[in-house]
Amino acid sequence: MRKWQAINTDRIPPTIQAFKCGPLRALVSKDNGRWHISVSRHDRYPTWDEIKAARYDLLPNDIYMAQILPPKEKFINVHPNCFHLWEVPHSPEYD
Repeated sequence: MRKWQAINTDRIPPTIQAFKCGPLRALVSKDNGRWHISVSRHDRYPTWDEIKAARYDLLPNDIYMAQILPPKEKFINVHPNCFHLWEVPHSPEYD
């Protein structure tokens, strides 16, 4: 487990928790009852291991998370080095 530090900022809504771990940043929220995590770095894309660490360190273990790529016209990402994971419903076919 990495050592994450909570970030207190007035720039984000109180329903979102902000964390940092070295140059890695994460925003955690629950949107419409489902978990969402945004993982970013200012200098490059986060690696798979960094994304995975943020997911397992900052979210409950018993949920399923996925990166979702919508149709091009619905794709929005305001940070160039950010990836998003969304909670998806559990299905026995995932086991």
